[in-house]
Amino acid sequence: MLRFRSGFFLVAPLLVLLVTVCVLPFLIAAYVSVTDLNLALSGRSGAFVGMENYRQLLLDHELHRSLRTTFTFAFTSVIGELVLGVLLGIYLYKKRTQQSMLIPLVALPLLLAPVVTGLIWRLLYQGEFGLVSYLLQLMGLFEEASITSNPSTALFAVVLVDVWQWTPFVALMVFVQRTLLPKSPFEAAALDGASPVVAVRTITIPLLVPLIAMLGLLRFIDAFREFDKVFVLTSGGPGSATELISIYAWRIIFRNWDFGYGAALSVALYLVIFSLSWLVFRSRAWRQSETK
Repeated sequence: MLRFRSGFFLVAPLLVLLVTVCVLPFLIAAYVSVTDLNLALSGRSGAFVGMENYRQLLLDHELHRSLRTTFTFAFTSVIGELVLGVLLGIYLYKKRTQQSMLIPLVALPLLLAPVVTGLIWRLLYQGEFGLVSYLLQLMGLFEEASITSNPSTALFAVVLVDVWQWTPFVALMVFVQRTLLPKSPFEAAALDGASPVVAVRTITIPLLVPLIAMLGLLRFIDAFREFDKVFVLTSGGPGSATELISIYAWRIIFRNWDFGYGAALSVALYLVIFSLSWLVFRSRAWRQSETK
């Protein structure tokens, strides 16, 4: 009993922090989401409206557009990160004598805060003196001032930044998992005369599939709730070309001051992310139970 009490007192500060930072704000948002609170309109002071805000979510065409943009951004980013990350991770494993130099260089984008990453790439995309814009204009691939000022290319520019920052994460996870794979299948393939490319395609990739699937789901969750980099880069523009659902929720709350509808959108977004996170943990539990 004494051990239980001492253990409880050790974790009590963490529990208080979790309740204060996570549970309490969610409960407040859930309460506000069933009211008509709007600081921009004098007649909407927080009266109870039931599920009206949630019903409005189903009818909001701007929300549906931002959802399409978010899914496009998330899927495109994740596919690029998985493909490049797997190839880079396998390459790092092959370069055993250079790993001490390559791994810190590869991990460098992960050390930058999202806001810092956004500021760096905003300067690179800048039309007058940005390096990326200059190179694109020099090659004749882009004529306008900045790649982020064109609605048809702005989302691609944002995806490129996300791929640049998070491909190293996938690469490092693949590299670590590759070092843990059994050597016997690769030795047998070498004895049979299989080339390195064939060994990667027929042995390495199939053995890495569970890890790749989990990384894809984790990165999709993170990309789905992306805010910092996109807000710094484009603020959702030009127009609404890069307005992700998180930026749309910010606009509803802090520009339109519609706290009731914005809270309903935030609660719905939280539940979607929570469900996806639950799938990640359940998939890990299922995979561990199958290996036992």
